[in-house]
Amino acid sequence: MTNSVVTITFEKLQMQGDVTCNGRNGAGIYGCNEGSLATVIMNNCAMTGDVYGGYETASLCGWIGNKATVSGCWSVGTVEAPRNEQSYFIAPTSVTLKNCFSLNGDAYNVNKITDEIAASGEMTFTLNGNQENIVWYQTIGEDNYPVLDNTHKQVYSDGEYSCDGTLLSETAVYSNEGSNNIADHE
Repeated sequence: MTNSVVTITFEKLQMQGDVTCNGRNGAGIYGCNEGSLATVIMNNCAMTGDVYGGYETASLCGWIGNKATVSGCWSVGTVEAPRNEQSYFIAPTSVTLKNCFSLNGDAYNVNKITDEIAASGEMTFTLNGNQENIVWYQTIGEDNYPVLDNTHKQVYSDGEYSCDGTLLSETAVYSNEGSNNIADHE
């Protein structure tokens, strides 16, 4: 729990395992930003276990507050007591989320993970955003989910993308070979 005015940054952190909290605000990575005093930045983090706890329990952060940015993060697993059905991933009031995934998806712009999206490489490609800074890797056919280990392979797409990594064509095929067709930022 944090109850002071600071900036807290979580980067390239992956929690593997279940979490049990005997009170509220249980989470896989960060429990509670008390009073929303801290600015929370969470980049390229993942949770691959179940979370059990009281009110405002969520997969990544039980209560992230209203000054948070979360990007390139994902979670799989169940959550026992979320704040509401839209808060399985994080429990926010106002938060910026970009390129994030969870089993449930939710109302806060979190994409829903399916077996197909995970296995195809689509999730890994999307987590890496504009593809300028590759953090997530996946050897397609071997890794079920993205990994932070660069000894695995980068995922490429044959689709056309805008400069921010948004897919412009209707479909894309993902592979571990090739190059990405991303427009230059003007």
